[in-house]
Order: sequence, then structure tokens, then C-alpha cells
Amino acid sequence: MAPLVSIIVPAYNREEHIGSTLDSIEAQHVDDYEVLVVDDRSTDRTRQIVTERTALNERIRYLHNDYHQGPGGARNFGIDNTTGRWIAWLDSDDRWLANHLEPSLAILDSYPAATGIFSNRLTVTETGKPLRNLFDDANLLDRVATEQLDATLYQPTESLAPYLLDSFFIQTQCLIVRRDWLGAVRYDETYPVFQDHEFAYRLTSREDGIWLIRDEITAHIVRHNNNLSIDSSRTAIRYGEATLRWYDSLLASDSLPDHHRTMIEREYVRRTRGLPYHWRRVGNYSQAVAAIASHGQRHSLGWVVSESLKTWLHPLLRSKPIEPTNGSNGSSVAR
Repeated sequence: MAPLVSIIVPAYNREEHIGSTLDSIEAQHVDDYEVLVVDDRSTDRTRQIVTERTALNERIRYLHNDYHQGPGGARNFGIDNTTGRWIAWLDSDDRWLANHLEPSLAILDSYPAATGIFSNRLTVTETGKPLRNLFDDANLLDRVATEQLDATLYQPTESLAPYLLDSFFIQTQCLIVRRDWLGAVRYDETYPVFQDHEFAYRLTSREDGIWLIRDEITAHIVRHNNNLSIDSSRTAIRYGEATLRWYDSLLASDSLPDHHRTMIEREYVRRTRGLPYHWRRVGNYSQAVAAIASHGQRHSLGWVVSESLKTWLHPLLRSKPIEPTNGSNGSSVAR
């Protein structure tokens, strides 16, 4: 008999964290589940740790890719092998809180027309120190029109998609989607990062989606030194370039709604402002110049001149990185 929910855990070299991730799943007050750990060709002890867990819990399945596909490919391989009515995701270095799965599934059972639900998460250090609150960062419930169904439960009365153009408030770890509604939708494997954001935008762009929002923290996203999302200039560049590539693909579509196009044009300016700074910080001055040349037409002449001078001067003053124009540290590039 098929389980109620399939939980996909993509993993790549997570020997230090996969155990606590699986612990947080097993601590959920739900028994009707399957866990699909998709090993993306790890070279450490991830396989050994997971297979040892499968011997203790038959609901945990170990799968592995034939070649390294990245997070999007691992998640897609997991989706293709699910059998549950609902699909949930948890990255192999993060943790669900005990209030995640059972309450969300109970809500979905009470609202049978719903196609998905998402909740809030907290980014924490390895010692548990709070860093960022997802919904607060996005100012979500103040921006999106909703109907309040319960003390912490809301249903959007407008599309969520345009708000995802400038904020990321649907985290994969906090998302549960009905499998038959998901259908053939998959993650875009060409994005090495950012694929979960692009995936959420496509899901919420569907007119047949009925979403529920739980205004409760149900997961901890743990920031590690080897976390792909760690705040650094290299990661800011990766996320920034991925975001701009996504914006370019949307702008090229004739079917893009006008208000989406307006938001993208505004965000394009904001997200390109810090790119020369980050290229300078990693010592790649030719890319800093290329970023100024590529995006200068969206900015003022003053920005172009200022960023050009900073790029020219930076090798002489590299003991103290030069701040970008308008006081921005470029943090908006990586969300």
C-alpha cells in the first residue's frame, strides 16, 4: 500500500549531517511515510551511514544517481521514484522540527482542495543560534493578500508568483505538494544553485494551484562551512548570475504578465548593483569590468564611473575591499 507522504532527501558528501537529518524525520509524529535518500555520487561515508539506517527502518530507501547531477537532478530522481499521495523535501544537512509533518498533513486533510502547503523556517548556526527568519525577511503576510483560516493558517487570495520575483519565501524544506497535481513538473537541472526558487515560481504560476500558508517555524536550515548557501562573494556571484539568467529567460517570454516584467526590470537593477563588488573581492577584475559593461545601461552614469574607478583602484588597495556604490554590500544578490 502506498504511503501517505514521500520524503525526498538529496545528499552529497553529508556524512557529518545526514544522521541528524534522518533523526528529525523519524521524530515526526507520522508513521505512514517513506524516505528516499538520493545519493548524488557521494565520495564520503554517506552511503554507509544511510544503508545502516535502512536496516533499522524499512521506510528509508537508499537511491543513488548514476552520475553526479546536482541538487535539482537528485530531487528529480527522488520525485520519479515516489509513491506517496504527498511529496515533501528535506535537504541532507537541515532538520525538521517536531511540529512539521503531522500538523501540515492534518491541515491538508481538512482542506482537500489544497494542492500544497508551505511553512516558515529559521536559518541557524551549527550551535542553534538564530540567523534569519524566512517570512520576516520577505515581509510575506504583510505583502500578500490572504484569507486567515486559523490562528496561524492563511490562504492566498492572489497569485504568489510575482512576489517570488524579489523574495524567496517558499523553501523546499518547508514545502509539501500533492503528487498527482505536481505531475510532470520537475526541477531545472541546469541551475547549479537557485533551482528551488525557480521551481517554486513555476508551481505558484499555475492557475490550478490552491495554496495554504502555515505561519509557524517548522524547520531549521543549518549554516555550515561547506553549505552551498553560505554567505560569501563566490556564492553571491553564483546566485546573482543564476538569478539574472532566470530573469532573462522570463523577459524573453511573450506570455510574461506585464506586472511581472515591471518587477523583474526593477529587481534586475538591484541585483546587478553589487556584482562588480563581488567580482573584485574574489580578484577577478576582468569579470568586474564585464559586469559593469553588461549592466551599465540599467544604471546611472555615476554608477558606471564609480564602479569602474573602484575596479581600477582595487588592486592597489586590496588589503581593504572597496564597498560598492550607494553603500550596498551586494547582499541582495544572494538571498
